[in-house]
Amino acid sequence: MAIDLHAFIPHLNDEILSGFWPDFQVGAYALYTNETVYLFHHPAFPETKNSFLQLPWSKEFAGNTSILFHDYPTAIVQLDSGLDADRLYSVLAHELFHGLQYMKGESRFPDEVLGITYPIIAENVELREQERLHLYNAVMAVDATTKKQHLNQFILYREKRSSVIGPFIKYEQLIETVEGPAFYIELNAYTVKSDSRKDEEIQSYGEPLLDIADSTRHLRRSCYSAGLFLCSLLDELSPGWQVDFMQTKKTLYEYFREFTEPIQEQPIVFDSLVNANELVHSITNERDKKIEEAFRQAKYVLNIQGDIKVAGIDPMNIIASGDKLLHQNFVRLKMNEQDYLFQQPVIVLGKGSVFQCKHVQVLLNEKPSMKETQIFIPNIGMIEGRFDEVESTLWL
Repeated sequence: MAIDLHAFIPHLNDEILSGFWPDFQVGAYALYTNETVYLFHHPAFPETKNSFLQLPWSKEFAGNTSILFHDYPTAIVQLDSGLDADRLYSVLAHELFHGLQYMKGESRFPDEVLGITYPIIAENVELREQERLHLYNAVMAVDATTKKQHLNQFILYREKRSSVIGPFIKYEQLIETVEGPAFYIELNAYTVKSDSRKDEEIQSYGEPLLDIADSTRHLRRSCYSAGLFLCSLLDELSPGWQVDFMQTKKTLYEYFREFTEPIQEQPIVFDSLVNANELVHSITNERDKKIEEAFRQAKYVLNIQGDIKVAGIDPMNIIASGDKLLHQNFVRLKMNEQDYLFQQPVIVLGKGSVFQCKHVQVLLNEKPSMKETQIFIPNIGMIEGRFDEVESTLWL
């Protein structure tokens, strides 16, 4: 489907987007293919103020996200991803809002370590299923009494979960805080641009709230719909809430609670669609198998033992299972006061801290070069130490 790039310019402006979020300020944005970047509204390129500039594609243009391009937040969306013009527009609005958050100094970001170590326990799964079902129904209900009942039940279950998982609830709330409003912008932009019915479109956005198995497997992603639905409830509880919310330090949920009453009700339980214990067991097995598969694919395993600091991680690509963390893409380790960047699967073993360990396993496709007290790994460097070799396993 051919997209008229010039058609985006009249619709992505402060006035129109301020209809979705007060005082919206449009920053830089770009549409791109695997060959070309079409850059709009970037202060480092004056010619993009009223048109766009074509640039060759470069590796920082990947995914639909917000990046710093020439030191300025820039929303980027893949042009040939299969989205129609209205969806592209709404996703651009979403990513432009993340740019606005950056420019406004947003600081309410989650500690991704909590996401890595988030407990997968049956009680939390059961309570979270009920919580999310009530949140969905609180938004979708038409009758005011029914809506209030579901809203109160949502709060009741969330407060109960807070007592079960403690600080990990904050991780969910902060993702809702950062991503919920962005999806709220996306939803409103799409319904206006496509002339769709908002009640039908939000039902589609709310489907992840109904799938507890997927939301347990993909915790971070599952918080997006919850954040969007909290924004929708705030529209009803306190119209014009957005300006005050941007100035507070509270999470979206904490801010939402300012407009609700103390809960005196008893819990209402929906029929569960899953067995929580079986789901927990299944997810645990899936994680174990992914770690085992990483081992099977490696031709050599380099075991490194000693005082090791984990200096850099990619939290979105870590699999946790028991005392093992599989860093799928990269990890930066500090050993003997020197940093090493490993850009292949690495398993870190240890309990108590994501950033301290005594044992790591580097999964390699080629045997490294070895000397008496050194081992050389291409693209990583020389590591000092004494080592032993047993079959395809190296101990350093």
